[in-house]
Amino acid sequence: MTQTLFDSIQLERLKAGEELESAALDTFLKYPEFALNYSSRLENALSTSNTISSDDTEENFKKLYEKMRHSIYEEFQYDIDA
Repeated sequence: MTQTLFDSIQLERLKAGEELESAALDTFLKYPEFALNYSSRLENALSTSNTISSDDTEENFKKLYEKMRHSIYEEFQYDIDA
């Protein structure tokens, strides 16, 4: 197992949803050193992207999603919308 493979499993779960949840969780728990690194990087990517108005409009949600998508791509070179 490498950090890159671990990250890929976790990021694929973001795209696939519930279907990969148990496999992603098992991997997360089995490799805590990778999990800690992945979690820190994902948290950092998401916290820097959360800078739009707190308006509950659909347009603001779309903007937030695109910012999150861009931040995740910058950190992991992985597009969660592809």
